[in-house]
Amino acid sequence: MRGNIKARETLQVLLDYPEREYPEPEEMDPKKKDKKAPPPKKKKKKEPPFPTPEWAEELQKVIEKVKEMQDLAADKVNLKLDDEFIHKVGE
Repeated sequence: MRGNIKARETLQVLLDYPEREYPEPEEMDPKKKDKKAPPPKKKKKKEPPFPTPEWAEELQKVIEKVKEMQDLAADKVNLKLDDEFIHKVGE
């Protein structure tokens, strides 16, 4: 029973971790020289820093949390985890 609860709590912690959005990299082709200067870039509003949860401050801790979730999901029969839960883990 404890393992089932731990698996659900771990999954919730991982799901609550927001996904980062990265801008598309600009293509720079040195062979293609455009005589036109690129238009000046507009100043963007400064975005607030990415909110990192306390448990995810170090990469090693994040790796351990993901490995823990994989181990718990692998023991789905003993922990009585349903297929819907395993599908969420796979995402």
